[in-house]
Amino acid sequence: MLKNLNKLSNFIPIHSSLRSLLNVHVCVNLYIYMYVYISTKSYLTHLGDFAFLVNKRRRKRAKMGKSILKWGVRGLTRLID
Repeated sequence: MLKNLNKLSNFIPIHSSLRSLLNVHVCVNLYIYMYVYISTKSYLTHLGDFAFLVNKRRRKRAKMGKSILKWGVRGLTRLID
């Protein structure tokens, strides 16, 4: 993107201070984009970890429920969390 801007500025006469300002603007936009991308990615990773833990807990409860049901057939009452 920066290369394209420099190529464009070679064809269109732009004052050097304006060119440096445009370069800074492009760099700032790239930094903001990367910050948002990394923040979003880490947030989604956090959500994924949370979902994994919730599913793990659900699987554990389901497994316990099945074993408790087996025992329930033998006369024990079913335990509810």
